[in-house]
Amino acid sequence: MYFLVVIPLYNKEEHIRRAIHSVLAKTHQEFEVIVVDDGSTDSSYEEVKRPKDARVKVIIKQNGGVASARNHGIWYASYDYIGFLDADDAWKPDFLAIINDLIKKYPRAGAYGAAYEFVHSMPVLNAQRLHLIYTIVLVAAAA
Repeated sequence: MYFLVVIPLYNKEEHIRRAIHSVLAKTHQEFEVIVVDDGSTDSSYEEVKRPKDARVKVIIKQNGGVASARNHGIWYASYDYIGFLDADDAWKPDFLAIINDLIKKYPRAGAYGAAYEFVHSMPVLNAQRLHLIYTIVLVAAAA
């Protein structure tokens, strides 16, 4: 099963390579990555071009916001399933394999998700650390 991974990008030069490498390191290797540079003014584009992998494509567009960038990436979909990954996030190595198994187990579902732990340290009033949990959803593309 093939996946399109859309990464909207705007001024995330310090994070985008980690996001791309987290997809390239997947145990499930049937995917394509489309990074939509939404008018970045930093060196984000140059960072995207560093990993030389034919599965990673970059599209440059005028700034229109994250939703616009995601929608722009969807237009290039050639696979049945689309995943969205923010440029400053990363997936664990078995994420696509787990989603692939869910699709096989529940083929009639329209969206698939898995709990994904993203730890981000932020100062709070009592100096505790805040741990955020994100859910990543892959949506079946319209036929």
